[in-house]
Amino acid sequence: MAPRLAERERERRAVRRRKVLRSAAAWTGGLGVLAGVVWLVFFSSVLGVDADEIEVTTVGDATYVDTDAVEQVVTATAGTPLPRLDTVGLRDAVREVRGVDDVRILRAWPRGVDVRVEPQVPVAAVPVGEAFRLLDASGATVASVGEPPGDLPRVDVPVDDEDGGPGTRALRSVLVVLNALPPDILADVTDVSADTQDAVETELRDGSTVRWGGAEDAELKVDVLRVLLDGVDPDGVTVYDVSAPEAPVTS
Repeated sequence: MAPRLAERERERRAVRRRKVLRSAAAWTGGLGVLAGVVWLVFFSSVLGVDADEIEVTTVGDATYVDTDAVEQVVTATAGTPLPRLDTVGLRDAVREVRGVDDVRILRAWPRGVDVRVEPQVPVAAVPVGEAFRLLDASGATVASVGEPPGDLPRVDVPVDDEDGGPGTRALRSVLVVLNALPPDILADVTDVSADTQDAVETELRDGSTVRWGGAEDAELKVDVLRVLLDGVDPDGVTVYDVSAPEAPVTS
C-alpha cells in the first residue's frame, strides 16, 4: 500500500505543479499583452497627433490674434500620442499668444486636435506716444496700432503709470464704466477722459458730455442716463451729470 500511496502523492504534486505553471504562463501572457497595449496606445505613433488633422478655429473677430503663432504652438504637438497630449499645458501656451483671450482644446480621435480660440475684444483705444494701445475689458493690451478702429472710444488716461498709481486707478474706473454701458450707448461714445478715478467723463457723438464721477454704482448710473436720454429733449443739453445718480442734472 505504501508504494501505491506514494505514487498517488507524486501524481497529485505533478498536477499541482502543472496548474501553477499554467497559471503563471497565463499571467505572464496577460502582462505581456497589457504591456503591448500600453506601448501601442501611449508610446507608439499609432495614435500620434497628425499635423494634417489639427484644426484651429476662431470664435469671433480674429483681427488682433497672431494666428501664425497659434498654429506653431499647436503643430508642435504633432507626433505626440493623443492619450498623452497635455491639453492643459497646450491651453496655457496658446493663451500666451498675442490677441488670445481663452482657448478650448479637444482631442479628436484617433489622431486629431480641435482648437477653438476666443480672441481678446478691444473696448478702448489709449494714446501712447504716436500710437494707440487697444485694451480689452480687463485692461489687458490687445494690440498697439497706428490708428484705432473708428468704433472704439479713445481714452485720455495715461497707461504708462506705476501699478496702483493715479493713472492706473483712473483707467480702471474708465473700464468699469465702459463695461457697464449697453451696446447702443457704447457705440455712441467717441472719447473718454478721467483726470482722476473719480472724474470719468464720456463724450457722445452729438457732442454732449456724460459726467460719471467714479466707477461706483456704474449700473445704476447707466439706468439713470438711459432715462435722461429717452426722456429729456436733447436740444440745448450739453451735459448729463449722473455722478450722483439719485439727483442727476442736465445742463
